[in-house]
Amino acid sequence: MCITIVSVIYNIPHLFELISVDCIDERYNYSLSVQICPTELRNNELYYEIYYTFMYTFFMAIGPLLIIVVLNICVAVAVFKKGASEDSDTISLIIVVFMFIFCNATALLVNFIEMLFAEQIFHILVYLVDMSNLLVVVNCTGNFFCYLFFGNSFRRTLRQILFGKRVKAAPLWGQPETLIIRRS
Repeated sequence: MCITIVSVIYNIPHLFELISVDCIDERYNYSLSVQICPTELRNNELYYEIYYTFMYTFFMAIGPLLIIVVLNICVAVAVFKKGASEDSDTISLIIVVFMFIFCNATALLVNFIEMLFAEQIFHILVYLVDMSNLLVVVNCTGNFFCYLFFGNSFRRTLRQILFGKRVKAAPLWGQPETLIIRRS
């Protein structure tokens, strides 16, 4: 609940960044189109620097990264204490953390580049922003596949949810259970 409240409060300024403007044909007094334009708030350099650089860095990169690292360490310590032989779940968690760091660090880097060199590389910046947004989406979908390929307990739970019964865990890779007999 606390995360939801903080998320809503953090995103309130977005509501005041854009405005719709009617483009009117003066001859016929007819609205041709509607354009979305930035407001003075969005164009304010101080606002942009504080909100998009510092607050974004904390709430979208450093904060989640710290939470994931701390939780990952707690899980690894618990697995180590338990002496569990199922290391694939720990591997999947570590891969998810590295994917998060890579994908979100790129978005953070693009934000800093935009702040420092916007005029010099404006033509390239559009592509960098699209690439960083794509990497954030890839990170979200990639987590599922990391757990699918490396997490035995995730596959077991997924089978149980999909098929509605307990299914014996089977390795994703390994020896087939059927024997192949050669006939001469």
